[in-house]
Formats: sequence, structure tokens, C-alpha cells
Amino acid sequence: MYQSNLPDKLKVVGLKEKEAVIYAYLVETGGAYPSKISEDTKINRITVYKILEILSVRGYVAEVQKKNKLYYYPESSQKFLRTIKEQIDIAEDAYEKAKKIAPEIEGLLKLSEG
Repeated sequence: MYQSNLPDKLKVVGLKEKEAVIYAYLVETGGAYPSKISEDTKINRITVYKILEILSVRGYVAEVQKKNKLYYYPESSQKFLRTIKEQIDIAEDAYEKAKKIAPEIEGLLKLSEG
């Protein structure tokens, strides 16, 4: 069975438990087919597919067709960092917008109390 301490480190940056295990597995192996990921991590194959799709959309992993099957591999560490930075930028932008509408929300809340 696959064991590593990398998933714990990945959870600190926001990955969920199984996302962290699968991503760490791909980083440490260089890539794999979903069936192999499932076998080695002991995560249900259907769940592996769902998580791989999530990781792919986030830009953490990429897929390629090999032997008529999808093969997944991790993106570079720089891509990983860029993706995290983009999430921070989006959150900071949302925070700035929320600060601008906070007074309006507060005013409406006071009206609804009266």
C-alpha cells in the first residue's frame, strides 16, 4: 500500500485528504493509470476518477491518452504554485469587493431589524 508524508503537507495548502493522497502519489511516481492509482492508494476507482477530474480542472494534473486509456501525471511544481497563487488572487479580489458592499449590507440589515 502507498504511504508517504507528502499528503499531510498538501492538505496544509488546501487539498482534501484523498486529493492530497492521489496528487502525492502522482508526484512520487511520475504518473499512472487510474486503476493503478486505485490499487496502490486503496481508494475506490470511481472516486479516483472523480478526484483526477477535480485535480485536472485545478491545473494540478494533466492527462494523456496511452494505449487507449487515460494516463495522469502531475504538472510542474511551478504550475502548482501558480495555481495556488491564482486562488489567492481570486480570494483577495472577492474580499476587496465584499469590503465595498459591506456598508450597504449593514444598512439593509439595520432596516430589516427596525
